[in-house]
Amino acid sequence: MHGGPDWLDVERFDIIAKADEADGEIKPEDRNAMVQTLLEDRFKLQFHIESKEMPVLALVIDKEAPKLQDAKEPGPSAFTTTRSGEMIFKSSSIIGLVNLMANILQTPVVDGTGIKGLYDFSLDPMRFALPPSDRTGDGFDRAQAVVMAVQEQLGLKLEKRRANLDITIIDRAERPVN
Repeated sequence: MHGGPDWLDVERFDIIAKADEADGEIKPEDRNAMVQTLLEDRFKLQFHIESKEMPVLALVIDKEAPKLQDAKEPGPSAFTTTRSGEMIFKSSSIIGLVNLMANILQTPVVDGTGIKGLYDFSLDPMRFALPPSDRTGDGFDRAQAVVMAVQEQLGLKLEKRRANLDITIIDRAERPVN
C-alpha cells in the first residue's frame, strides 16, 4: 500500500466484526467485500489499484526437478511450525510458499515455477543457523536461512526480476470516531 495520512503507519486498531447469522455461511470473496465496506464506513477509506513495474524476487526451479511430494490427503491447506523451527506445509500450493517468503523477506515474491497442484513438504531453516561461537549479534538471519532451506531442501531458488504488480493506493482515510 502507498499513500494515505502519516498516522496509518503508526496507529493500530482492533476491528471486531460479526456478520448477521441470517446471511448463512459467507464465501471468502463476500467476506472481503464486507470488510472493505466496513473500512470505507468507519475510516472513510478511499483507494484505487494501480499496476506498477517494480523489482521482485521470483521463486523458480533450480538446476534439477523440485523436491516436492504430492499431498497425501488433499484438503484444507495447513502450515505449522515446530518448537525446533521446522516449517511443515500440508496440502499447500506453491503460492502458499511464495506468500510466506514474501512475508519473511518483506519484499514482493512472485511464482515463476509454473508448478500446479498441492504438496506436503517441510523446511528446516535452523540447519543454517551458525553455531553460537560463530555468531555476531543474534547470529541467525531467519530470512536468509529460509531462502537457503528452500533451495537445498526443495530445489527452488529466488531470482531478481522486474514485474508488474497491482499496488493499493490510499487516496483518503480518517481516524474512526467512537
